[in-house]
Amino acid sequence: MSRYARINSRLWTNSDKWRRVGAGCDVDRLDPRLLYFYLHTCSHSNSIVCYYLPLAYVQADLRCDYQPVANGFETLADAGLIVYSDHVAVVHVVGAALEDKPNNPNVARAMVKALNDLPDCQAKLLCALELEQCDKIVSVMKGQSLSEPLRNRLETVTQTDSKRVCTPSPSPSPSPTPSPTTV
Repeated sequence: MSRYARINSRLWTNSDKWRRVGAGCDVDRLDPRLLYFYLHTCSHSNSIVCYYLPLAYVQADLRCDYQPVANGFETLADAGLIVYSDHVAVVHVVGAALEDKPNNPNVARAMVKALNDLPDCQAKLLCALELEQCDKIVSVMKGQSLSEPLRNRLETVTQTDSKRVCTPSPSPSPSPTPSPTTV
């Protein structure tokens, strides 16, 4: 049995066969397992599996409404599988970078660059803490911490990112239809 298998990221956007089967999204529910699979394999992902991902991208790729996508993110966050910093739209799949550690210094440098390119947020901090567990990353950083400067910046800036996941904004309730007036 293989531990890894390749999935072409175009599956989500350019596969007629996949679209014919449906994406697994009902009117009010998106299977969180499908969403988790999507987060690992979508074209927006990167080597550290911490990346910019507005919920609208997920909606478009999976052909779902906002609420099922937001609920799916919340379910995965509650299970400890992801961290989503909604104010900057950055998602981190917890532990994914540790599963696919860099095998040479060039890959390690690219992973550090991918991390540094992200805006400061809780998802980035967690990813930095995970990457510091990789020997190749530590050697590339020459003993410098990835997470400490970020943690210091976040303490001064981030009070709004205290939640682990986006909180879906309530849908506006329809305004009442004015009743016809009789004259």
